[in-house]
Amino acid sequence: MAYQRELIRQTGRTIARQVTAVGVLAAGLAWSGQPDWALGLAYGGGLAVLLAAMLAASLLGAAERGQQGGAACLYRGAIQRFLVVGLAIGIAAEGLELHVGGVILALVLAHIVSFIEAARLYGAPSSEGHQTQ
Repeated sequence: MAYQRELIRQTGRTIARQVTAVGVLAAGLAWSGQPDWALGLAYGGGLAVLLAAMLAASLLGAAERGQQGGAACLYRGAIQRFLVVGLAIGIAAEGLELHVGGVILALVLAHIVSFIEAARLYGAPSSEGHQTQ
C-alpha cells in the first residue's frame, strides 16, 4: 500500500500549497479593503481542499479496483465533484451572499497550484506529448 501513502502525502502537500496561495491572496485583498473578495476566496479555498480530497479518494478507489471498475470509480468521482462545485457555488451566491468572483478565483488559483505541483512531481509534457523530468 505504498502507493496509498504516497498519494496521501502528495495530496497533503498540494492542499497545503493551495491553502497557502489562496490564503495569501485573501489576506492581501482583505488588507487592501476588499473583504467581500477575501471572504469569497476563503470559501473557494475551502471548496478546493474538499475537491482535492475527493479526487484523491477517487484515485485510491480506482487503484484498488483496477480493471474491474477503476474507470467507473473515476467517472463517478468526477460527477460527484461537478455536483459539489455547482451546489457550493449556489450556496455561496444565494445562501451566504459571497462574492462569486472570489470563489471562482480561488478555484482557478488552486487548480493552477495543482498543475504546477503535478508538473513538478511528474514532469511537464514535451512537445511530442511525452513526459519530461
